[in-house]
Order: sequence, then C-alpha cells, then structure tokens
Amino acid sequence: MIRFNEKLRPENVVYIKSFGDYIKVFTKEGFTIHHDTMKRLEKVLPEHYFQRVHRGYIVNIEHIKSVTDCEIRFFVIDDIVTAVPGKLRPLYNKINRLTNH
Repeated sequence: MIRFNEKLRPENVVYIKSFGDYIKVFTKEGFTIHHDTMKRLEKVLPEHYFQRVHRGYIVNIEHIKSVTDCEIRFFVIDDIVTAVPGKLRPLYNKINRLTNH
C-alpha cells in the first residue's frame, strides 16, 4: 500500500499507472512500485488535483502541459498518457477550475 510521506508527497506525483494489484507512481525523480489499487488511491488522493483518465491511469492536473485528442503530456517528464474520451470532460473541468482561481 502506498504511503505518502516527506519522500513521496501527492503534489510531486505526476501520474500513476496501474498493473493489476500494483501501481507505478511517476514523479520527476523517477518511479516507485507499490502494492495498491487505483480504486483505493482515488479515495485518498486530493480530488481537486487528481483525475482518473483511464482504467489504468490517474493524473495530477498541476503537471499537465497539454491535452490533445486523447493524449496527455506533462511539464516535468516526457511521458504521454492516453485518456478515454469519456474521461476528458471531468479533466477539463478540473483544469478550468484550477486555472480560474
């Protein structure tokens, strides 16, 4: 189970990728692997910054550089996350709320 602490803080998480009962947490420093589920993470991560965009991905909207079609790119790492089209509207809504404050 993932434990957030001084080394691994939610705001440093760029995105999370699921591998069955394991997750890979990506930060600008690299990644760590934890035995945990996406469903549990959705409950513990700050919902105003994190959005599930695919069955296998949760992204931190503060690190998003661009969203084109269904591809999400980030400022701090060169990875691309693919989103499901039906999950884009909630993502855009969160991005708009964050940028309008």
